[in-house]
This record gives sequence, C-alpha cells and structure tokens, in this order.
Amino acid sequence: MGIIARTVIAAAFVLSLLLPSPGYSESYPWPPLRLAGDVSTGGGEKDAALVVGIEDYSDLPQVPGAAANAKAWDFWFREVRRTPRKHVKLLLDKKAKAVIIRKHLKALATQVGPEGTVWVVFVGH
Repeated sequence: MGIIARTVIAAAFVLSLLLPSPGYSESYPWPPLRLAGDVSTGGGEKDAALVVGIEDYSDLPQVPGAAANAKAWDFWFREVRRTPRKHVKLLLDKKAKAVIIRKHLKALATQVGPEGTVWVVFVGH
C-alpha cells in the first residue's frame, strides 16, 4: 500500500474518532481523546503526524476547544504511540496557514519509513 493510500486511511480513521459520540453534548462538543492510561503503547515509531487545531477564525464562528483537542492529539502521538518528537508537528490558529500546512506535510512525508503512516488530524472548520 502506498503512502498516499495509508495517509487517506489514517485521515479517515482520525475523522471517525472526531464524530460525535454517545456522550456528545453542545456544552462539551469534543469527544474525549481516550488515552490508554498513562502507559505508552508504541507502534508509531515509523510514523509522522501533522496536527492542526484552529479555534480562532476571523470570518467564521469560533471553535472553542479546538486547540486543546489538537494538543491532546499531539500528546497522544508523542507519548502514547511513541512517534518520534521530530516527526510530530502541531500547528495552532494563525500558524496553521495553508502554505505552512503544505510545507510541513511534504516534510513529514519524507520522514516516514516504508512501514509507517502519515497521520493528518484537523480540528476546526
């Protein structure tokens, strides 16, 4: 399976995790990111991840909690999946411009091993 196919599958998986869960409510719009306790499970040593969280929009409604949720994903990749720190990039709000996202995605794609996956997590509109 090629890197693009693995990236698409990983993105679809991540999006499925962000869909409302049975515990969803308007007062707490983000499903909890379940970490396997404080124990790292590993498995992400050959992976790379781009995590984008945008809550502050100038022309759209705000997305409260997007940055905190993105930070939780960043933590999950680094501490739970054990993806190398240099292979996980977190972009929040104004740092998440299209040109910067593309630049980091291209760089991360070159860092993934043949068995690895490029994960893309976007939290926002």
